[in-house]
Amino acid sequence: MDRPFLLLNASTFNTRYVGSLLAQGAMKSKGGIALPPEIWLQIFEFLKIPVKKSEYHLARVLTATPRGGSTTLSCEVELSALTFPLAHLDNGQEVQAIERYLAAPGQQHDLSFLEKMEACSRPSPTSKFFSITVTDSDDILLPHCLFHEVTVPDVIAHLQNVICMVCQGRDSHTICPGCTGGIAQKFDAFMGCGVDLACPLCLGLSFMQRDKELLEAYYWDPMPEEEETARSHRFERRLNELGY
Repeated sequence: MDRPFLLLNASTFNTRYVGSLLAQGAMKSKGGIALPPEIWLQIFEFLKIPVKKSEYHLARVLTATPRGGSTTLSCEVELSALTFPLAHLDNGQEVQAIERYLAAPGQQHDLSFLEKMEACSRPSPTSKFFSITVTDSDDILLPHCLFHEVTVPDVIAHLQNVICMVCQGRDSHTICPGCTGGIAQKFDAFMGCGVDLACPLCLGLSFMQRDKELLEAYYWDPMPEEEETARSHRFERRLNELGY
């Protein structure tokens, strides 16, 4: 069975590990460090403080072992995977090809287009291994650190520090779809000028398509206030999801 890439938030993974020790009453780390419960609680509270920029990696589940109401996942982390800049993908077809690869990396994929981005000179991936226990119910105490259905915008936002070649790194992550010199057409994002359309590369093709349909519907007429508000909230949620 082919296992997709997951997105691992290494920052919350550390918090989850200490939280699991507290939940199990196991006040000793894997390295054998034994501390009083109150010290572990202080460490846990310190780790819960949000960091400005979390550390992310791509991870693949190797084994999944059910244990009562929880499942222990043994994972491999690809520390150098996808070092080629996805923010420089040239069109929507390339975005879809990369996302098919992320969903099923064990299958055959034509990624020859990456050669133009000097992907052949990227370092060989190195791996680390870890285990994580996932409960069947939502866990309030332990933060989520593994996320599925990884997309190109996820990789651009969380794994690569590269300016998006479509929106040119604008803070709004939008484009004028009629003024890109032909770039918008390659992502099926072309329409009239004078609007700020969601970037199809760093915010995602499907997010852009929904935004495009809305802007086209009200291109010649004022957009109702409730639609404007709903659109603003969608953008805010999307930007927060990606950490912008």
